Amino acid sequence: MNINYGKNVKFYDMAKKPLRQAIWTIFVIIIASVLTLAFYKRKLHKVNMKGLKPPYLMLCSHMQFLDFMVAAAATFPHRMSNVISIDGYNIWPWLLEKIGSIPKRKFTNGATIVRQIGHVLKNNKNIVCMYPEARYSNIGVESELPDSIAKLIKLYKVPVVTMIFKGHYLNRPTWGIKKKRKVPIEAVEKCILTAEQVKEMSVAEIDGVLTKEFCYDEYRYQKDNNIQITEPFRAEGLHKVLYKCPSCGEEFLMKSSGAVLSCASCGVEWELKTNGELNCLSGETRFCRPPDWYEWQREEVRKEIDGGTYGFSDTMEAFSMPHPKRFIPLGKVTFKHGLDGFNIEGNYNGKDFSLVKVPAENYSVHVEYAFPYLKGKDIVSLSTNSDTLFMIPTDPITLQKLSLAAEELYKAHTEAVRLSKLAG
Repeated sequence: MNINYGKNVKFYDMAKKPLRQAIWTIFVIIIASVLTLAFYKRKLHKVNMKGLKPPYLMLCSHMQFLDFMVAAAATFPHRMSNVISIDGYNIWPWLLEKIGSIPKRKFTNGATIVRQIGHVLKNNKNIVCMYPEARYSNIGVESELPDSIAKLIKLYKVPVVTMIFKGHYLNRPTWGIKKKRKVPIEAVEKCILTAEQVKEMSVAEIDGVLTKEFCYDEYRYQKDNNIQITEPFRAEGLHKVLYKCPSCGEEFLMKSSGAVLSCASCGVEWELKTNGELNCLSGETRFCRPPDWYEWQREEVRKEIDGGTYGFSDTMEAFSMPHPKRFIPLGKVTFKHGLDGFNIEGNYNGKDFSLVKVPAENYSVHVEYAFPYLKGKDIVSLSTNSDTLFMIPTDPITLQKLSLAAEELYKAHTEAVRLSKLAG
């Protein structure tokens, strides 16, 4: 990006070798985890885990910060290194380094992170814990994993474990104004591949196992366990992810209050019932499950992409993080997203800068609601291997469409490449 920081700004050393987790931190983490989890009704199921010891790779679903606590409790007393986004280092970078964390900038590729993971597995002999979706689940179901995960597994030939959390999203959905719901939580820790199986399988076969095993549906979990979420605020914030009205087709005019989702254009309302289903209060219920509504929006975005009409532009307030010590305010930037990818332009300290990312570079984009490090604002972020831009949109409800569009543009690109190879 070549932002004109001057000499006083240092970049964080992403290539620094991760430390082997200090013994004292294991006990600090487990005490904090036990104290936190004492307030939850919870279960842990272990499948094919008997006798398994580090090093191995653990792939976790991601719903909220509670995930880290459950993973730590499940793997105690073994040492574990978490792959953590650079913004997570913002408060106590020294502590995260002591517990053996591996820094990562979201949705970036490169040899550095591969070497870091290899160092932890081969030299430190620790568990490497990854959250491969790279952000909280938007609507309580899994996202597609990048192809690089299967390649990484094949490279290091260690056992692979999944940890799928159940109830974590329902307890505190990312769009849900940061209020807890009374929901029991579960976790399933399962060894899905042994080291011997990894050695024998191809990358494509490994990817097939991941696709089969790394799946979840929070609304199905709610229905199967007859979980009633009775909090009166249960739908507040849902309009951030369900941004397009299925009744009139208007975008970004959805609102939510209490248990009701509504469209400011046509006036149609939906109640989020205590069992997690949607009920249209003024007509036919087209989608009774939030994930179905969400996937319909994805299909609508893909139609725009295939038809060549998709495009988005905004003027956003931007901050950067070359080092996790602080966020640097950059002022306003122009933000454009279209069929050619992302294009961000700004000026800092009298010098123009830009960030251009083609569709193939981002299999998704980081969108987060109530981002804690920027006064609870809703943000979108884009990274290079050395720096990250965090941007606050004019209207936060536009963010989820950006996320869907980035994913569908990536798919369209990979599909085009595959067809080109078959034709050639």
